[in-house]
Amino acid sequence: MSSEGDLATLIAAIYEAGMDFSLWPAALGRIAAAFGVPSASMARQGKTPSECWGFSVGIDPVHTENYIAYYHNVDPIWQRVPSTPAGTVQTDSMVMPRRELVRTEFFNDFLLPQGAQSLLNAVVLFDE
Repeated sequence: MSSEGDLATLIAAIYEAGMDFSLWPAALGRIAAAFGVPSASMARQGKTPSECWGFSVGIDPVHTENYIAYYHNVDPIWQRVPSTPAGTVQTDSMVMPRRELVRTEFFNDFLLPQGAQSLLNAVVLFDE
């Protein structure tokens, strides 16, 4: 982030998206740009694939569909954070040791083909 003005614009985009769900793709694009990363996603992690949804910028929609259909069930990060309190922000290495993550099907068959080497996760809502 290059200036306070950029930060203010990013925060405004997030608040606007909170009021109008259709604005989330643009807000995610700004978040990715601010962090200098190729993609950003927003998802509802349910207990079953039918309870999940997601969208992203910088990721082929096929990968999102594959996550919901298959990788959700083998995602070791998700398996370890289902009761994380709202307001929590975590990197993958805060959830599990890197040496374990890189040995998983999720990392090798889902993340690496997308050029993703690590994850940043923020829990914004937790409900039963």
